[in-house]
This record gives sequence, C-alpha cells and structure tokens, in this order.
Amino acid sequence: MNTVEVTNLTKEIKNNRILDNINFKLEKGKIYGLVGPNGSGKSTVLKTLLGLISFNGQIFINGYNIRKDYKETRESISGIVDYVSFYDFLSAEENLRYFALCYDVPLERVPKVLEIVSLNTGKKLVKHFSLGMKQRLGIAISLLKDPDILVLDEPINGLDPKGIKDLRNLLCSLKDKTIIVSSHIIPEIEKIADEILFLNNHKIEQRKIEKKAPAEDDLENMLIKLMEGSHD
Repeated sequence: MNTVEVTNLTKEIKNNRILDNINFKLEKGKIYGLVGPNGSGKSTVLKTLLGLISFNGQIFINGYNIRKDYKETRESISGIVDYVSFYDFLSAEENLRYFALCYDVPLERVPKVLEIVSLNTGKKLVKHFSLGMKQRLGIAISLLKDPDILVLDEPINGLDPKGIKDLRNLLCSLKDKTIIVSSHIIPEIEKIADEILFLNNHKIEQRKIEKKAPAEDDLENMLIKLMEGSHD
C-alpha cells in the first residue's frame, strides 16, 4: 500500500523552478532517504508533503488529496522541517503535555511517546538538553498524534556519533510508520533507508539499496566506545 503518492510535483519560487514534474511513491513501513546537493530542494519537497507551501501537481496521503482533504491528510502525517520551538523552562514531559493539549491528544499519550523516544529525563529542563535530546523531543512531539507518516529534515545535523546512533536506532524501531529523512550525509542514510530518493537538477530518481551491517571495529563504533568510556 502506498501511503504517499506524488505526481508531477512542480514548485517555482520567484520564477525560479525548484522542482520539475517530480513523481515518487512511498510504501507503508519503509524508511526513505531524501538526498541531494545543498539547495536542490529537499526541504521544499518535505514542506509540500506537510502542506506548508503551495505547489503544482498532485499529492495523496493515505489516498486523500492534500488540497481537497487537508484535515484528513494532517491527521496522517507529521514531522520536523526547519527549527522546532520548545519551551526551555519546561521539562520534556511538560512540553509534550502542552503540545498534546494544542493537538487535542489525550494526555495519556505523553508517557508512551517519552518511552518510544527514550527521553525519560524527569524534571530536567529542556535548556539543559543536548542537541540529540532536543532532536528526540522534536520527534516525540511529531509522534503525539501517532501519524502513519513521519517527515524529518536533516535530523542528524550537528549530532555527535552517539547522538546519530541513538537517532538511527529510534527511527529503525518505528517499524509501522513510513519515514522520509532528508540529509546530505549519504553514508548515514545508507544505514537506515530501504530506498533512496536522489534529488538533483529539479528531478527525483528512486532506488532501492542494500543495507550493510556495520563492523564492530568501524570508526563510528570506536569513537562511541571512547565517548562512553570517558563517562565511567
């Protein structure tokens, strides 16, 4: 089943064509990597999926037309594009309780989401969070409505190796969701994605990839072990 179907997606900004008749389909339960050079339009693609900007063409989310059935599509898709604003003077749980009220989500969902993202930080304020913890909090907010489709724009930017690995494990654990992740860090996307969407020259090419198990002694694992040892 296709949870997302994009047909002839075109976007122009000030007479500058960013996307040119793009077509792709996303299947339930798969992780997709959206890769391409800086300025190729990755964020623009994600913003159209979330209904944040206008476009030409057709986008269907779980069979609903994003223009005609906006409410239904918004219930099926969520994500992070650009910066997520938190309340630094609140804890993770307090932030989630606030957003749950905004989204009309039962407060019982909050502890479940905290467990999913492994962010049981008690009363620790967000202003004291690491970048990786803030990324997980942003994903937690996106998961409050339990969407079928999760959209993440450059979520690993600025993370240290351990933060990247934690985020990778989190995304791979969300097996019932369709996830599309944009990044310019190709080796990391290869580790988590089932398929790659190559965006270049205003077009998209979709390919399946074979994921390789990381060696125990690769550079990433060596660095993570050193980081963990420094806290002993």
